[in-house]
Amino acid sequence: MTTALRPAGSSSRPPAGRPASRAAATAAAPRSLPALLGHRAAADPGRTALICGPRTLTFGTWHERAEALAAGLRSRGLGPGARVVLRYGGGDWIAYAVAYCGVLRAGCVAVPLSDRQAPATAAHVLADSGATAVLHPAGADLPSGLLPPGVWSATTEEIEAAEAAPPGPGPLADPDPAALAQILYTSGTTGRPKGVTATHGNLAYGCTLDERRRPLRHSRHFLHAFPVGTNAGQTMLVNALDSGATAVAAPQFTPGRFARLIEEYEVGSVFLVPAMAIELLGSEAARRYATESVRLVGSTAAALPGPVALGLARAFPRAQVVNYYTSTEAAPAQITLL
Repeated sequence: MTTALRPAGSSSRPPAGRPASRAAATAAAPRSLPALLGHRAAADPGRTALICGPRTLTFGTWHERAEALAAGLRSRGLGPGARVVLRYGGGDWIAYAVAYCGVLRAGCVAVPLSDRQAPATAAHVLADSGATAVLHPAGADLPSGLLPPGVWSATTEEIEAAEAAPPGPGPLADPDPAALAQILYTSGTTGRPKGVTATHGNLAYGCTLDERRRPLRHSRHFLHAFPVGTNAGQTMLVNALDSGATAVAAPQFTPGRFARLIEEYEVGSVFLVPAMAIELLGSEAARRYATESVRLVGSTAAALPGPVALGLARAFPRAQVVNYYTSTEAAPAQITLL
């Protein structure tokens, strides 16, 4: 499961000496990620939540499209607990975000899957998860023979449009925090990928409904280039829903393009893996862009070598360099090293 990577000192816990009551803490916590999206859409529908390439997504539009997709899934006969594989690429973060929240809103179980996965791995995920359907972006072709018998596929837009079809069985109910919400596949360092389950309450743990306590409030934008279907990628999706900064998802990582996005959006928080950091530090192209806006550099998904951490501190002299350790199975527990 996942949790938002946050700078030190920005947790949702009350400050020392000012304990919050259990009732107040519960009232400020969303019961699910769709509930968090609905709250943010109601509070500020025109606020941009996510940017990917030339496309943007506001909280209001995100909520409306997720609701339409949830209704479309119900009209197709998918009820609570149905497994839906989400096969998207790095350039499809907006369509993926809509599909993911729509699947959870319908009470179905999201199974994120990068389109970069080999056909054999994708086939294993479909079979092992017991998938009923596959959602994918418009224009994407599924590998021949990927779908097992009885499993159907559709684009995000096709399911959203299905809202006009006869309604599903009864009105959409808010997801039960104890109900299964996600299966994220991980292989660690070896072996066949294994599914890690997470409930709605699991995924929303640590998120807040209190606008004053949003993480990353020091940033107008945060930037990442993590792929769909990874624990790091899911973390960034939760950040887009919960943080005070707008998410910028780079469709793919190249050092020059990544640095250009930092300058273009005056990014305050940057999230990367050590391999990306090494490329960024060694790139002449990246040095052409201004990066003084960065206040937080977060590294995750692998050990951060000492020399690379020092290099990041020199390259981003106004930023705090933070090393996050977690795992798909252990999150939201994590170790934060400053």
